[in-house]
Amino acid sequence: MSSSIDNVRLKAFLSEPRFTTYLEHARGDFNRILSLYLWNIDASSAVLATTSLVEVVLRNTVDEALKRWNPRQAYKMVPGRKAAYSEDWILDPCPAVKNWFYSEDNPQQSRVLQNSRVAMKDMYGRDVKLNPTHDDYVAAFTFGTWLRFIPKPSASNPTKFPLNFWEQELCQSFLGQHRNSIFYWGQHLHYARNRASHLEPLLDVKQLQRLIQKSSQPHKTPDPAPEENTRRYKLNGRLNPE
Repeated sequence: MSSSIDNVRLKAFLSEPRFTTYLEHARGDFNRILSLYLWNIDASSAVLATTSLVEVVLRNTVDEALKRWNPRQAYKMVPGRKAAYSEDWILDPCPAVKNWFYSEDNPQQSRVLQNSRVAMKDMYGRDVKLNPTHDDYVAAFTFGTWLRFIPKPSASNPTKFPLNFWEQELCQSFLGQHRNSIFYWGQHLHYARNRASHLEPLLDVKQLQRLIQKSSQPHKTPDPAPEENTRRYKLNGRLNPE
């Protein structure tokens, strides 16, 4: 009786669609559902541990590349500009980056910067950083924002941002990889991160291993740490729900 009651509670807790997913994977064995769900939490942590490391590496790589690229952009034809742009591409952006920040629909406000300010609020919604620094914004930008610095496969104008940024600077940070390869790798990474953070079922072990391995491919990122992290999870045997 207690087992039946526990299953009713678990079904209510997970919601019927998600409960059914685990029940099907458990081949109708109600006693395995909770174990599978707990294993899925563990598997999600393995994915997040890897993608979080890669996200930090990607963020820092793009930031450092922009710090080198921003001061090299032309400024003499910009009205009122008398000096070169600094390496602070967020607070002192060249026209290409500024136009990327400020859309034509809303030239006075940047949605990217506004969203970042939301991330700087405390738990009560109060602004805790009234004058955010460059590093504050870097830490607050979403992963999706960083991926936007990698040009889409459809980008074809080498004079427009971010394709010009990629060809003139960022490509050097990815060891000669084609930009399309890096773009799709980033999208894969984003997909894996979102599935794990939302605790979506990761019960297909082969797919799970592919998610982690592809996310941490050492030739895509300048830092080997994510690859070492994946190897550690394999050695710990965490990628096996049986």
